Amino acid sequence: MNFLKRRSIIVISVLTVFFLNTVFVGLSSGQDVLYEELFFITSKDGTRLATSIARPASEGKFPTIIYRSPYGSRTSRNFIENYARRGYACLKQDTRGRYDSDGVFAPFVDEIADGEATLKWVRSQPWSNGVIGATGHSYVGFTSLFLAAGREVLERLPNVRFLVVGEADQGKPDAVEPSAAAEYGIEDACLFLGHRPNHELPQLYKVMNVLVLPSLFEGVPRVVMEASAMQVPAVVTDVKGNREAVEHGRNGLIVPLGNVQALTDAIVDLLTDREKAQRMGEEGRHLALQRFDERLVFEKVKAEYARLLRQKGFPVPEAFNG
Repeated sequence: MNFLKRRSIIVISVLTVFFLNTVFVGLSSGQDVLYEELFFITSKDGTRLATSIARPASEGKFPTIIYRSPYGSRTSRNFIENYARRGYACLKQDTRGRYDSDGVFAPFVDEIADGEATLKWVRSQPWSNGVIGATGHSYVGFTSLFLAAGREVLERLPNVRFLVVGEADQGKPDAVEPSAAAEYGIEDACLFLGHRPNHELPQLYKVMNVLVLPSLFEGVPRVVMEASAMQVPAVVTDVKGNREAVEHGRNGLIVPLGNVQALTDAIVDLLTDREKAQRMGEEGRHLALQRFDERLVFEKVKAEYARLLRQKGFPVPEAFNG
């Protein structure tokens, strides 16, 4: 059976989607910076978007980091200046209808048009070298993920489906609703399931071909451990926590933080190479049993407590010797 005759399923947890699309070029820190607060970039329909920017004071052309957010741009001067000291131009912008930006805030509705206007403005600046990334989490990360990876995956594999699991945080400006995908032209490929009870999770994992966790930071991600136990390979970003749950090439693929092309290629690789995906799924099951079985973890914790108690000369409870 052709691997792509059935729809390929990618799962994304709304509660754990963090994304950084930044091209690190290894420039030194400590540079003098120029800071411009509150100017406006005009979107295609005339809406003015409140923007602040910091960039190196030295002459030259620089990569640019864009941070578009509904949380207010003028409170992040230190954030963007830290990037500027490391050789980046960093732009912080209020999304439409928030804080100093004009228009009406409708989550995810105008992000493509406003984002394109911002990209066009950056590319037109004499200090821009044309390399542009986006950084953020929550609302920012979700839109970055769709813009940077979702569209390209869908263009290359029209049968792909994005399974979005997690409850929208109602009442917050970054609450993710099913309508969020409409402006990206991928609404027909997205399935928003909201919060699901634990007993339904095994069935959801069964329909997945790959789990994607493009995190900016993580603890030890439970969702990856669960996917491995269910023989689902994972694509994750190279951050602490993810590295503990995924062995690159064994139960999944680890991609550089901020490398959108690598993220996209890894997803497509596992969706099109059935043999590799199956092998990683089987290895993931073995890895989960070796490392993630809570009974083994509890025994290791008990053994460590017992060792420390003995080291300090204290009696060890009988339960710790079982």
